[in-house]
Amino acid sequence: MQNKIDIKTLILGVALATILILSVAADSKQPSPTSYGGRFHLEVSEHYAFKIDTVTGQIWKSRVSDMSSEFMAPNNTLR
Repeated sequence: MQNKIDIKTLILGVALATILILSVAADSKQPSPTSYGGRFHLEVSEHYAFKIDTVTGQIWKSRVSDMSSEFMAPNNTLR
């Protein structure tokens, strides 16, 4: 006895499996900012320093020559 494969059913099955895999992958959680070093990052160039909030995207800028302790203080604002 020889089984025949219905090509339409095979294509439909592959398409549905692909959609299922892609939808599950798209729904997976993005890594939290704390999993890669913390919420705030400090980037420094020759003349400026930038403090970047990786959650909200807010950026603070200060000149390196007159960086205040307030700029360097940790931010405790949760948005």
